[in-house]
Amino acid sequence: QQQSKELLVADVKNLDAEAEVRRLFGSAAVASANDNNVRIGGRKVPRHMIPKRLTLTRPKLTWPPLQHGPGVSVEEINVDKADAATRRLVHEDVTGGRWFAVEHSERFRTVQVGFLEAVVRNDADAIAGIVYHHPYHVDALLQLSEIIKQTGGDFSEAGALVERALYAFEQGFAPRLNIAAGAARVDFRRIESRSLFLALFRHMQFLARRGCWRTAFEVNKVLLSLDPAHDPFGALVTLDFHALKAAQYEYVERFAAQWAWAPVRMMPGWGFSRALAAFMLERRGLKRAPQQQQQQLHGKRSMELLVDAILTFPTAVPVLWAKANIDVDARVATLPYFDDPHVTSDDSAMTHMQLLVRLFVERSGALYRVPEVTRWLQEGLQRALTRIIETNGGPAAFAAHKERVQSAMCSYVVPENVSRHVLVADMDALKAGLPEHVRSAESYAFDPLPPADNIDPYSDFVGGMMNPLHLMMPGAFVDGAAAAAAAQGGEGEEDANILQRLLGLIRGRLGDVVLDDPGTSDEDEYESGSNDGNGGSGDEENAAPSGNGGNQV
Repeated sequence: QQQSKELLVADVKNLDAEAEVRRLFGSAAVASANDNNVRIGGRKVPRHMIPKRLTLTRPKLTWPPLQHGPGVSVEEINVDKADAATRRLVHEDVTGGRWFAVEHSERFRTVQVGFLEAVVRNDADAIAGIVYHHPYHVDALLQLSEIIKQTGGDFSEAGALVERALYAFEQGFAPRLNIAAGAARVDFRRIESRSLFLALFRHMQFLARRGCWRTAFEVNKVLLSLDPAHDPFGALVTLDFHALKAAQYEYVERFAAQWAWAPVRMMPGWGFSRALAAFMLERRGLKRAPQQQQQQLHGKRSMELLVDAILTFPTAVPVLWAKANIDVDARVATLPYFDDPHVTSDDSAMTHMQLLVRLFVERSGALYRVPEVTRWLQEGLQRALTRIIETNGGPAAFAAHKERVQSAMCSYVVPENVSRHVLVADMDALKAGLPEHVRSAESYAFDPLPPADNIDPYSDFVGGMMNPLHLMMPGAFVDGAAAAAAAQGGEGEEDANILQRLLGLIRGRLGDVVLDDPGTSDEDEYESGSNDGNGGSGDEENAAPSGNGGNQV
């Protein structure tokens, strides 16, 4: 258990994307609004007015000032005053963390009702208007970011909106909440809390798009740490990939060996990633080892892990080899051991294992196209085939092993967290493979696939207004037929023009003109310096900006 907890601790220094870009490409590559020579309105900004970064975010001078508080606070759950279900959640937690929940202020709830009304009406313009008037309303920021992304807008702008939402959350962190320590748990059942999970997931996606792999890896750990036992957004599905891209090979091996709260060895991605991590470590060792030791070191352990992954997840072989542009040995097609018995004429239906294989291959396939890795894969497959054919009993001897490993995963009962992960993973082709009840469920971009034990104080307001036909707004999850029907309505171009005009106003607000934020907190005045957004670590580097939001000039 202690080893699993240590795997969740994030390195605060590596949670800074701008620092990573500077390390990779030099200072000239970062056109930061926080640079020492930044000018606003033609005037140089004094150094003391440049806001310091928090644990997760680096606030920009061009962001609107946060004068009234974000309206969201992340407070520790008082178990003595909690309901029976919450007490059970805390007491049955095997991870030993400290539990928190996101709370909305009364003023925020008033704005939230207007936001939900705009979502139900499919009114993207109204959502953009909420962001204009309430620039730290977290749900509106997340929804607008998705609208911009799905309508072909500026990805950097969409990513900045997500980062601003995270900044709002950090300003509301309780003093005892250290988000990087790996011990903070957040109640996912509550709709208010789910926005924090989504903001971290979206932030991780935008970091990966920028090539900030180490930062994305650390954010991935933070996301998993919020609820490692249930992993509501499937952070485990991406953690091995981000670790490999960040060259954290030792971490992959440690995690696969020590993680106690989920069977990662039953996940194809982790099976192959562990082998690849061992291979990369061996290559690193070969460069440092004396010539006489290189032959002994070459490929021994990684090859064993690769053969084990191939034998454990044989149905992944044709898919991964095709993605990596490797010719599959002809014997694979003749051995039933590599067949997927669950392939049917209905291409849209996927089992739990098929979804995990596709998620792994779509993300990690490029890692296996490197010539050295390709040769290693080919050798591993040859050894696996030899073992299958030459073992006493032949392929039949391995059939029981395959059935034992995959029986629990080769089911059309897909876990809720995997379905939710597919919905937010930007892999539209896989959404059709989700169970019918997920595809037909009412789901919005700001709250994809609410859990079965959902706690939503706004449900009475929304009530029966949630109609599948209302899911046409960009940023909502709709099936292909519904999207096509909406496209034929003739209103898309006009709506896009209106949205672009509103986005222009928002961009203008983020420039030289500084307006007051009407606020979403219950406080008349807000001093962000009272909360360092760092769980009270006392680290000056991560202290919050002083004054009213730290970014008013």
